[in-house]
Amino acid sequence: MRINTKIMLLFVVGLLLTSVVIGVLAVGQLNRSGKMAIAKIEELLPEYLERIDADGNSQLEAFREELLLRKKEYLKSQVQTTIGVLEKAYQDAHNPEKLMALYKDQLHNAVNTAYSAIVAIEQDESLSLEEKKQKAAAMIKALRYGPDNKDYFWINDLHPNMVMHPYKPKLDGQDLSDFKDPNGFWTGQMVHVMVFVYNTKLVPAPEAPKSWNDFLDPKWQDRVAFCNPNNSGSAFTQFTLMLDLWGAGDEAWKKAQTVLKHAKITQQSSLVYKGVAQGEFPAGITMEYAGYRYKVGGAPVEVVYPSDGTVAYTEGAAIIKDCQNLENAKKFMDWASSLEARKKIVKEFMRRPARSDIDFNALVPGMIPLAKVNQLKGYDKARWTAERKEVLNKVKDILLRVK
Repeated sequence: MRINTKIMLLFVVGLLLTSVVIGVLAVGQLNRSGKMAIAKIEELLPEYLERIDADGNSQLEAFREELLLRKKEYLKSQVQTTIGVLEKAYQDAHNPEKLMALYKDQLHNAVNTAYSAIVAIEQDESLSLEEKKQKAAAMIKALRYGPDNKDYFWINDLHPNMVMHPYKPKLDGQDLSDFKDPNGFWTGQMVHVMVFVYNTKLVPAPEAPKSWNDFLDPKWQDRVAFCNPNNSGSAFTQFTLMLDLWGAGDEAWKKAQTVLKHAKITQQSSLVYKGVAQGEFPAGITMEYAGYRYKVGGAPVEVVYPSDGTVAYTEGAAIIKDCQNLENAKKFMDWASSLEARKKIVKEFMRRPARSDIDFNALVPGMIPLAKVNQLKGYDKARWTAERKEVLNKVKDILLRVK
């Protein structure tokens, strides 16, 4: 073998060995670098994980705070809305105009329904008077009105006796002279008494009317004011009171016609006591509170309680069955029925409270206890209500003839 060839072979072998050594060294170096990298990663990993965890918790807390803030704002807006609604409801509940608007149409419709039904019953000639009373009472007993359709009507006469109570049938027929329901569900508030009034500048006290019979005297021709019974519930009561007093027969109607002939007929009940106070009429037939209102106010007016009997009827107040504010209703009734409230009512408004433990004369000079008022016994309010249309038609005929 030639020397050049051998040298070439040795050179190639040297290169191969060098490559192998370098490869082995490179692999070893890579292995060491890999181990060092893994070690570094293992060393840094917990720190990175802690940072990631901290960042995640920070973001989560920020998200939670933002969510709570939004919830608070939402709840705040809801609370403000609710308070606004409650404030408006409270204001409406204490606003007479709102309450009147709430009940006016429903009560008006209910009264019209009742009146129309009663008129239809009264015109049914196939029914006796007692049957008419029973049918009318049953109809009114079922009648309801109000926002929740729970308000109701009851019937009592002017004694007063309970004729019909829709929720408390045990009261039917009971004497209500103590002005309250034994079970506490209604109580009398005002008592209206039919009286005479006269102008003290025009009529000397000895010549003032003292009884219903006095108005039969021709001296009262055009000198006593009386409202048309067709236009006034109180005037209808006053007129039928006279009929009852005089026996309710033909003779009674003759006397009543004489009173109508002598009287100056007004078309509003308020014109009676106003006219007397202003000197337009010497005397008038009216209600107690109206006379005292002008007397206490300084007008030359005196009040007379008819010596031969009069009628007193009660206005009542009641707690609505199943009402939403029962405790407040009880508190109001307690206050309205209290001695303090009743004294205030009679002193400021001259309306007789339905109580017997008040010195009326001390608050309204001249107003006497109801026990001393001669009340007409047996005044048949139910009868005159049933015969209302017939009575008023007769009154119209009389007025056409005598006026």
